[in-house]
Amino acid sequence: MSLSFARSARSDSGPSLPPLPNLKKGPFGTDERQNSYEDITHYNNYYEFGTDKTDPAANASAFPTRPWKIAFEGEIKNPQSVDVDELLKWFPLEERIYRMRCVEAWSMVIPWVGFPLGDLIQRLEPTPRARYVAFTSRLDPTRMPGQRRPVLDWPSTASRGSKP
Repeated sequence: MSLSFARSARSDSGPSLPPLPNLKKGPFGTDERQNSYEDITHYNNYYEFGTDKTDPAANASAFPTRPWKIAFEGEIKNPQSVDVDELLKWFPLEERIYRMRCVEAWSMVIPWVGFPLGDLIQRLEPTPRARYVAFTSRLDPTRMPGQRRPVLDWPSTASRGSKP
């Protein structure tokens, strides 16, 4: 997991975001022209907020992201729930470039800010019995209207590693 927040470092339209303090360039930078903040936030796929490309911007604008707790459970030394703002203090943030190339014949160059998943896994100290990492999205159809439609199995779950 790269806890990621889309932000445009070089935007030619739309609002600009203030620079983040102590932000370092990640190992996957680019000299490519990055898409504008407007492009990035108004043409995307987050089915939790709807299946049309403009649905996430329309339906997520009032979505509360604070307070937000993230649970770390399973085969780790110290299972815990952590506030997202505390989690962001655990590691230095770095900018990485995400090159989205969609099968629908569109693409974007998107700067993201986050931290490497490997650093988080190391801090959580998996036990020798740990075999994979699983991520489960929030299930909240009252605030995520796309979850009211059966386009995916909700909550969405992704895992990496070898399941038994």
